[in-house]
Amino acid sequence: MRRPGRAAGALLAAVALALFAPLSLLLAWLPPRLGLWLGRRLGDVAWALLPRRRAVTLDNLQRAFGSDRAAAELHRLGVTRVFLQGSTMHEVVTAVREAVQARRRAP
Repeated sequence: MRRPGRAAGALLAAVALALFAPLSLLLAWLPPRLGLWLGRRLGDVAWALLPRRRAVTLDNLQRAFGSDRAAAELHRLGVTRVFLQGSTMHEVVTAVREAVQARRRAP
């Protein structure tokens, strides 16, 4: 049996993905510093808009660290990880763009 809020969460995740995919392509063409900054901001938005993924992240951190870390520190770690995912997205799409350009230049 499905949980009542699951369909709304799935719809929100689909909308977020539909917004982030084109933005990630835009990141590939921006100067690195601006692209990394925007990638981090996309991580902020993802953290805010995807409560289920946020809960999974925090649950995983709690399982990994147990009582060694305070809840506030786990939350900070979760936010930091999401920030890095946004930055990594910029780095990946930039690498793909550069690989495509290099392939086009090759004889």
